[in-house]
Amino acid sequence: MRSLLLAALVACGPSTHAAIDASGGDDGGGIDGDVCKAPQMMLLLDRTGTMHRDLTGATPPDTADGHASAKLTLAIHAIEALMAQPNIDQALRLGLAMFPRDPGGGECLTLSQRLSGSATFSNPACEVGEIPVPPAFGTSAQIASYLDPETTTICNTTPTGSGLLTARDGLVSLAIPDVKQYIMLVTDGADFYDSCPTPDPLDVLRQLDAQGIATFIVGFGAQETTPQGVNPPLLNRMACAGHTAKNFATACMAVTGGYDAVDPNGARLYYDAADGAALSTALTDVARQVCCGCLF
Repeated sequence: MRSLLLAALVACGPSTHAAIDASGGDDGGGIDGDVCKAPQMMLLLDRTGTMHRDLTGATPPDTADGHASAKLTLAIHAIEALMAQPNIDQALRLGLAMFPRDPGGGECLTLSQRLSGSATFSNPACEVGEIPVPPAFGTSAQIASYLDPETTTICNTTPTGSGLLTARDGLVSLAIPDVKQYIMLVTDGADFYDSCPTPDPLDVLRQLDAQGIATFIVGFGAQETTPQGVNPPLLNRMACAGHTAKNFATACMAVTGGYDAVDPNGARLYYDAADGAALSTALTDVARQVCCGCLF
């Protein structure tokens, strides 16, 4: 197993590496002198039914202000802000995944449909995720343009484990020798054990860690353990299982198959975002940890 995350990450930030090896695009390779290899990072967006709620966990009105306050809107704007950072898609090979998959026949709902109550979910329960943008250089504009609060649909049930496996499969299929791979999960989810308990996200995160894929957990929304909240104890456990917990060496412990939180009810070990500005900061902080010669 890898040791403490920050010691295990390839030191390819701006403080240690001045140049990015982009020769031939996704050619792979390891660190060579002052050249670092841009990691692959899959942004995994939770697009489940509760993302229509506002930051208090309430359902906002179907108005312009209500749409602006929805967690889906705030999450998309934070991702767009990250995509606008200088050099982001040369410092990272970025991809976008979402869960659950939208079958595309109107079964999932737009934000307006969800807030107005004009339609109901009919998508299959506990679907796998989807990857609209595979990780590669030069994808920031594509990711930003793909996401739109008014057209990006919300789908019923919360198959977090399946979503993580979809992101994993997308990374594994495009793996490059000696290039690090990461997932950044942006979720408001406290309810996946209620709707889609299998595969268990903790088990999946430990499998990913064993495969060399570290997963950053970004919890976004109401800060209490409720169906509308982010469930801090569970996200603490997920941060340890994903091998990205803050204070990993002391806050996490080895268990069968990977790692778990020493005290799930203790300090927040994941990236905790209670509002849109904090979410934008969290996404940027994660990207800075692993980026290659980044300028932001």
